[in-house]
Amino acid sequence: METIEERQAVSFRKILVATDFSAVSKVALKYAAGIASRHGSKIYLTHVIPPVPRSFVPIEPVPPELDTDRSDADRDMKSFVTGTSLEHVDHELLLERGPTWSVLSELIGQNEIDLLVLGTHGRTGIKKLVLGSVAEELFRLAACPVLTVGPAVPDDPKDVGQVHQILFATDFGAASLRALPHAVALAREAKARLILLHILSPIPPLDSGPYWYSRKDLLDRRAIKRWKGSRSWFLQKPVCHLLLSVWFCSTS
Repeated sequence: METIEERQAVSFRKILVATDFSAVSKVALKYAAGIASRHGSKIYLTHVIPPVPRSFVPIEPVPPELDTDRSDADRDMKSFVTGTSLEHVDHELLLERGPTWSVLSELIGQNEIDLLVLGTHGRTGIKKLVLGSVAEELFRLAACPVLTVGPAVPDDPKDVGQVHQILFATDFGAASLRALPHAVALAREAKARLILLHILSPIPPLDSGPYWYSRKDLLDRRAIKRWKGSRSWFLQKPVCHLLLSVWFCSTS
């Protein structure tokens, strides 16, 4: 059984920002730049050019001056960063070709990336919680924390880089166990309020809605006991303002 290991501090020395030059990715860059300013980080702003289809692969390498995809991407990158807060932080611009996940995964390893930031586009069918195949792949396979910025996030954020409240949704599984120390360390470093949320199926005759529990009550629940060692860890090392809640949500 896995146990929670406390992280001593949050360190975002190197931040990888993936962009497709869209409006939402520009907002994501603002948040990344704010985090970089706060932590003294270096940003690697990356655009991934789709791979050339096998049927069109030339026998000889294409000279850079004739690679229209790369030249177009280079022009778009320069236009994208113009007037952004990126000029105030240490950064590097990267243009890479290949499958998106393969390229980003390689960059994460090569540059020892501490945080991956990307914007996600809205999708229909919100009940399916579909964010796109690339984003889902990044969530599951990235070897570092991933920050996504959705289309509903304000494009002119205030106090960017400053965290005031953190919502941590958990199903008490192994993935949550690995993610929790990052949330706790971030909350402690930012002196932020940390809210832990667990969602259950409705229990008749209760209606859908929030039902609040004290920290000790929820920690005593049978489900959370599967987190071996988490009870004593939370009670002995309280972090900021910790609020635990259970939400009964209709699945119909």
